[in-house]
Order: sequence, then C-alpha cells, then structure tokens
Amino acid sequence: LAGLKLIEQGKLAFDTPVADYIPQLRDPVIVDSLSTTKTTFRPAKNVLIVRHLFNFTSGLFYPQDGGTVSTGGMHLTEWFNMLKGDLPGVPLKFEPGTDCTSDVLGFVIEKASGQTLEQFFKEHIFKALDMESSFYLTPELKERFVDLSWREKDGSLSPWSNQETIIERPPNVCNPLHIQLHLGGVGLYSSMRDYLKLLRHLLKINAGIPVANPILTQESVRSIWVPALPEASEKSINEFFNLFSFDFPYSLQRGTAMAINQKNWPNQRKKGVAFWAGYAGTEHFIDPANGIAVVFGVQILPWGDKEVARTLYPKLEQLIYAGLEH
Repeated sequence: LAGLKLIEQGKLAFDTPVADYIPQLRDPVIVDSLSTTKTTFRPAKNVLIVRHLFNFTSGLFYPQDGGTVSTGGMHLTEWFNMLKGDLPGVPLKFEPGTDCTSDVLGFVIEKASGQTLEQFFKEHIFKALDMESSFYLTPELKERFVDLSWREKDGSLSPWSNQETIIERPPNVCNPLHIQLHLGGVGLYSSMRDYLKLLRHLLKINAGIPVANPILTQESVRSIWVPALPEASEKSINEFFNLFSFDFPYSLQRGTAMAINQKNWPNQRKKGVAFWAGYAGTEHFIDPANGIAVVFGVQILPWGDKEVARTLYPKLEQLIYAGLEH
C-alpha cells in the first residue's frame, strides 16, 4: 500500500529498475544450487524492476534453514554483502518476473520517499486511519501485547520461551534511530481492531463509498484484485501456502498487495477474495463481492499451525458465509 502511494505521488514507477534505488541489485545472479561445497550460478538476464517487488516475482528469497538474521543496526550495504557471500552478485532463485517468492519493497519505499518506513506509514496510512500500529514494540503496545504460545509436537500448547529466534525491537534495546533496515514484510505490531480499520477502508474505497482521508485512489485499491503473476508462477504461490499446512485449494494468484482467490472454496471464501497471512497466526481477507473484511489472530508459533489452519480458520469462514446466506 505504501508503494502504491508512491506510485500515485509520481515518486515511484512500476517499470523503473530496482538498481536505481538499490545499486547492489544491479547485477544479480541466478543460483542453480546452494551448497557449502559448490554453489552454481549464472548472471541474470532479466532486469529487476519495481513491478517485480510488488507482485513477488523478484527472485529474492528468505533463508529456509530456520535461521533468522537480526537486521537491527545493519547498514543496507552490509545486508546485501551478507546475502552475496562469495558470489559476484546478490543471489536470486529465478529470473525476475518468471516465478513467485519474495521482495524488498520496504527498502525501495525508504529510498524513494526519503523517509523511514515507520515515518512513511505513520504519515500516509496510520495517521489517516487513527491507527496505533508501529514497527517498534513501544511500551504502550507492549502493555497490550498478547503473549505468544508454542505448539509442541504432541499438539499441546506451551508458554513462549524463545523456542524460535524472532526479532523483537523494543526501544530500550534497539533505539529507533539505530534501526537502519526494514524489509517491510515483517515486524509490524498492531491490533485486530486497528487492522480491521485498514481493511474496511480499502473495502469502501474499492466499492466507491466515500471515506474520510482516503489513503489511496480507487484505481490503486482495485489493482490489489488484478492478477499479476505469470501463469508459471501460480503453482509456486499455492505451494508456498500449502507448505505451511494451510491446505488451500489451488488456483491462487497475487495482485499488487495480496494473494487472490481464483475460484470459490466450498462453504468458505469466494472467488475474488484478497488475503494474506502473518507470522504469528494472523490471517485477513477482503471479499468485495459480499462487502466483508475479516481479521483473525491467535499468537501461536510455529507459523502455519495445523490446528488453526485446518480447523479454526475453516470454521470461522463457514460460519461467516453461512450467516451471509440467511
């Protein structure tokens, strides 16, 4: 959404090379295999452009080895040097624009706007909607924070005790002035109520209903529902969600901000629903045809909890759509 705002302001363009904002991405390489003994790679042929960051077709990818890198005081150059390692360029999983994986749009937003991600979000999203969200776990948010739980292998829940490395950034540990990297895809603290404000706001703009302090134009909001993935990458976005036990039916797509249902799910969300999922078991979706927006959160790790994904989510959706039919 922040990126779409910059597009509207003329400070960002879909077809601009990402290297214009992040020089380290000028000559990326396609990694054929990652190995501690021998990594094979080749130069990327396609130019990485801003559009690829919006629709997750950049080829950039998060580590899948279970490790988490704290980006707190790291400079952008250090970050990309870490990703490169001994390679001649930043590694990509595939040619830009040909498949689906991840992005670093948050970095580009900061470069194009001249503001930190926190400042831009507060000025152009949070303030307009009276949201108390933040990329920092402030004392005020900490007081209202619902503790995390951990799902054990036997299915039981245990209190959170750092079973998995996460990035927590309270001001007394990481001064906001010292945080130099915000990927944008992780680390936002908010409430269900505040997030629902945002979804309802988008729902109304999409429907052409007047709203106070609109954060985007109707054209920008409607781009969320326009499929933007090449056909070959549709399989990857489906496999991404099913990897974490969601068991979503196939036929997913992605627009400029969320995944999109391409068909009705039996007794659940319908074709045209836009949705995404969060790290601690949060889930949201917007159904423009039925005029509803839903937020659901559980604070359970690891991500993709089977009990939640296969039982609670479906029950919630079934109840909602059964109610709409009466």
